[in-house]
Amino acid sequence: MKKKVMLKQKLLRVSIALIALFTVAIFFVTNSKVTNLVEKSIAVKLDYISNLGLEIIESKYSGDWNVKNGKLFRGENPINNDSQVLDAIKEKTGSIATVYLGDEKVATSELDSDGIRPIGAKAPNEVVESVLKSGNTYRGTEDILGEIYAVKYVPLKDNNGNVLGMWFVGMPKSNIGSKDSQIFIMRISIVVISVLCGILGCVLLMLYTKKFLNDIDTLKVSFLESNSTGDKTQRKVLMLSLFLIGTFFLIWFTVQGFTIGNVVNNLENSNIKDRLNACSSWER
Repeated sequence: MKKKVMLKQKLLRVSIALIALFTVAIFFVTNSKVTNLVEKSIAVKLDYISNLGLEIIESKYSGDWNVKNGKLFRGENPINNDSQVLDAIKEKTGSIATVYLGDEKVATSELDSDGIRPIGAKAPNEVVESVLKSGNTYRGTEDILGEIYAVKYVPLKDNNGNVLGMWFVGMPKSNIGSKDSQIFIMRISIVVISVLCGILGCVLLMLYTKKFLNDIDTLKVSFLESNSTGDKTQRKVLMLSLFLIGTFFLIWFTVQGFTIGNVVNNLENSNIKDRLNACSSWER
């Protein structure tokens, strides 16, 4: 009897440990996917703001990008120190925008700690290499006045395809976190659902062992036995294994479906809402 109890306890302990490990794995994998979705949402919003701002500038000032007397022009319109559109972008979206001539800022909505626009400040070396020298779009993060921004640099080219400067948009990540509070709720839900599913798995496992493993004779447990008792024991242990696997997959699909599905829907709805708000704001 003692050995029978010990076997059931060992099976229960190992199974609970496996469920606990699986639940932890679910949390980290699902949280990683949520983080990737958040980063993708940030990139989508940043692209939209960057494209919208550049389109507004190009529609407001007709002509091509060109340089005259060391200053940047759009057609016949000087861009240096013209922050009207850039300030509007900051007001409507909370993002800062900057126009570069070469690697120097010539117009920006950014303000330093003294409330001064850092005209003439240089772009980072990696941005210069990627955008000005190679003509590529650059994406990344920057520390601006102690705050982390998601940033995007786009090359500004003349009618011959020569890169004259850059168009920059930066979105503070802290604003995104506070605005999209549902992301925080989703992360909490991952923890709660994972724990609840783990507890549910353990409860079902205990009920299973109590109902179906009572008559296992531990003195005859052997997967090499071919008699009826050995076959019966093997079938029950196999059923336990299948039960555990089924429980694992049930937890997995429940957590994945609830968290990832809701995050995707919430982020997509947020993106659509932001675009509609931005468009209506510009129209007004």
